[in-house]
Amino acid sequence: TKQIPDKLKNKLGNSIVIDHAFGREFPNDKLKEYSLVVHCGGCMIDKQKMCARLDDCIENNIPITNYGLLLTYLNSPKALKRVTKPFIN
Repeated sequence: TKQIPDKLKNKLGNSIVIDHAFGREFPNDKLKEYSLVVHCGGCMIDKQKMCARLDDCIENNIPITNYGLLLTYLNSPKALKRVTKPFIN
């Protein structure tokens, strides 16, 4: 709850607004208010719930990523490009 917000504010400025949802919470009803969803790996929820969250984000045109990919990007965009290269075309 500290590392990612700090890095985002460092990259984007202090005016960024960050909300947290823990455990089984997910703001389905307010999803359109967000520009990005940063999700954990989903180990505390089942596959069906994780897929539903992904679908909700897709339906609302909200980009979603996980902690690891975001931290890699914030630390080194070049590293992210390198590690995702095998999965892109």
